Amino acid sequence: MRQHSGKSLSFLMELLLVIFFFMIAASICVLVMSNTKAKNQFAKDVRETLFYGQDLIATESTYLTKDHFYVNEDGIAQDTQAKYEVFIQVIEQGSVGEHCQMLIQTNGRQLVTLDFYRQGETS
Repeated sequence: MRQHSGKSLSFLMELLLVIFFFMIAASICVLVMSNTKAKNQFAKDVRETLFYGQDLIATESTYLTKDHFYVNEDGIAQDTQAKYEVFIQVIEQGSVGEHCQMLIQTNGRQLVTLDFYRQGETS
């Protein structure tokens, strides 16, 4: 009878070790998946803002003369608060225009920085 009890105890210990191992493996998988989702969202935001910034520069939007404005989820520039916040600063004054830098951020996190040349805006 004593020998039967020893086998049961070793089986129980082995079963507990296997369960513990799978619990650790499952928690690592959950952690990896949650990090992947956050990185995927960040990459999506960077892609969108890069496209929106390039579109604003290519169309020579009137908003490029402002120091600060917003861009909504559809890429439309506006004065009221929206998903993306845009800052434009002059890097260098030239005789014909200005070398500027556009910084786009969301929730205080910088996403994209684009350099462009703004003509005829020197003072």
